[in-house]
Amino acid sequence: MTEQWRERIGDYRLTREIGRGAFGIIYEARQISLNREVALKVLPASLFPDRETIERFRTEAMAVARLRHPHIVTVHEAGQDGDLHYFSMDLMGGRSLADVIAERGGMPLPRELEDSHFTSSMDAIMAQQHEPSAERPSSAQPAPAPAPPSREECFDAAAKLAGVADALHYAHEKGVIHQDVKPSNLVFDDEGRLCLLDFGTAQIRKRPHEEEAASGALGTPLYASPEQLDAGRGAIGPQTDVYSLGASLYEWATLRPPFVAEDYHNLRRKVLTETPQPAHEKNPAVPRELSAIIAKALARDPGVRYASAKDFADDLRRFLRRRPTLAGAAGPWRRLVLWSTRSPALAATLAAAVLLGLIAMAGLGYILLSHETLLDRVRAHFALGAWPECMALADQVPSDAPDWPEAMLLKADCLNQLDRHDERLAVYLDLLGHGPGLFDRSQLLMGKAKALADLRRHEDAERAFRQAIDAARDDAAKAAAHYELAKFLDDFSREDAALSEYAHAIELAPDLAKAQFAYGMLLVKKGEHAKAEPHLMHAVAKGGKDKPKYLAGIAEFYLAWGRPKDALRYADGAIAQARDTGRTRRTADYQVLKARILAAQQDYKDAIVLLQNAVDQADNRSEALYLLAMAQLHTGKDADARTTADEFLKPQDAIYPAMLWASLGEPDKALRYFQVLGPDDFARLQSASPALWQDLRRLMADTEAKDPAAYRKLAPAIEPYLR
Repeated sequence: MTEQWRERIGDYRLTREIGRGAFGIIYEARQISLNREVALKVLPASLFPDRETIERFRTEAMAVARLRHPHIVTVHEAGQDGDLHYFSMDLMGGRSLADVIAERGGMPLPRELEDSHFTSSMDAIMAQQHEPSAERPSSAQPAPAPAPPSREECFDAAAKLAGVADALHYAHEKGVIHQDVKPSNLVFDDEGRLCLLDFGTAQIRKRPHEEEAASGALGTPLYASPEQLDAGRGAIGPQTDVYSLGASLYEWATLRPPFVAEDYHNLRRKVLTETPQPAHEKNPAVPRELSAIIAKALARDPGVRYASAKDFADDLRRFLRRRPTLAGAAGPWRRLVLWSTRSPALAATLAAAVLLGLIAMAGLGYILLSHETLLDRVRAHFALGAWPECMALADQVPSDAPDWPEAMLLKADCLNQLDRHDERLAVYLDLLGHGPGLFDRSQLLMGKAKALADLRRHEDAERAFRQAIDAARDDAAKAAAHYELAKFLDDFSREDAALSEYAHAIELAPDLAKAQFAYGMLLVKKGEHAKAEPHLMHAVAKGGKDKPKYLAGIAEFYLAWGRPKDALRYADGAIAQARDTGRTRRTADYQVLKARILAAQQDYKDAIVLLQNAVDQADNRSEALYLLAMAQLHTGKDADARTTADEFLKPQDAIYPAMLWASLGEPDKALRYFQVLGPDDFARLQSASPALWQDLRRLMADTEAKDPAAYRKLAPAIEPYLR
């Protein structure tokens, strides 16, 4: 059916039709009042007379309008013009992931398996200069020869979809389940970032009983979860979207969906009864760890999948950082390989010990897997970062065995690594309940306090820390407990109380380097530089293995005190010490610090060289990217700065791309990141990064002076927190 052309709908002048789905028509349009290009999705009453469809259209608009995230296409407004319902959103200039897969030789598939059973489609929202084509090559057009992604491209795919998983988790936290995640609903924006669109099938979760009732809804068969294809499988929830995102990643990595069938009936049977062929078997370039992550996301049982989209994103990033994943694909030997790439010097030392002292054994794998006691096996798996296996072994240690307390403490550390703090707290409560003589009670109380702090039970945490101080047996233990309480207070901006506790720790144990260092850095933060200096120097003198960190701290101190030459000297010392001990990531972090000092002296060229070498190894990659882009901007390399800006991966570090895009004169892009930040984020920034906080204040002042229009856009999202 052809809808009669109209030149204008509401405040929008239509330019051309760019897509038509069963749930509406999408136009390229210009909003007259703001003179901006948008995509306008319109639901003509002549095509959809029923009230249910109109309500679903409104649901989509309402669902997306409440979401503000860098990886979700922004909806601007919804409205009605006569019998036409519409909403406007960002006009995306890039291709969809489905386009990319098709161009690489993705398999042509029956159309009935690609269309949403809710008949919701925004596949052609992109502002292309040609008429929209099908997602797959038609039979009349010869499909390109398959060109599956390389290993490097698989890493890139994982990084980009981690951002989408962040967006899904954000939507889930807002009570919105997408229900139709698929390659055609994932679109690359102008910066190369994947963005999620088409919430036409979204479920808005309000109350638990409503959530349970909404089961069995269908998305697109090729990417639909078992619970979407069979109402008896359980309720639709966050893990539904996890499955569909996993299916999209599977297809990106292999150019084939997880299941292929000639019709819907056979596809449904496969999804409900079969397990997909591992991705690395379809494309040998897919790393096994990534293949295991995909398999976990695609588990038929929602209880076996990632519990949340955040867990999915976190595991993808563990894979990207060469860390053991929750999916657990890597066996102990493979985990040792992963670990050795992160700690080459320590790995070399371990290898030498094996060769010299244990040459008669059958190899390191035998040593690690053939320990005489169960506790030794728990320790070995913990050392390799095999958290799930370590916990499973720890649970096998009998509670009346002498080794049980240590096994439980290792289990608690595993739970901490996995951010499962409720279970971690339960372990400490169990240990504390087994009698006073079982283990150092002060240590157990500190473990309990830290778990409570991670659960944001602040009053209970402080009470437990003070109980740990009272339970300490000697001055050294009391000093350690005072130090931990001070750290907790410092984290929550109770600076005066933290200073008092650090002072107690130093009084009891003057050579406790970490207390001297933390005390000195907090004094620096309060502007008491002269008072801080002797404490920082004492920390370096007694620093031991932490000496590089303390040298870096003094470099930060001198930079804040306006003594950049001294700052450079100590930064070089930190780099040299870290390099000598084989700490690659620490070396990179200290190179980033040195680059920041160079930039403060306007030595941008040397800063760029340092940052280009360090950015891929640094723990705080987002800070390194920000500094690199700003240095490029200061040297007139605007195009390079924009390319660097494309590499930001983590929404939780949104402050960096936000400030960068604002500096590049792109307030709309900056605003998308600033809107992700909340009051806690700004408070944390002010507390943890005073230099960056001052940069933000200067940026807003400069923007107000030089570009008042941009300032007016940004001010509502930022100024309330700067006062």
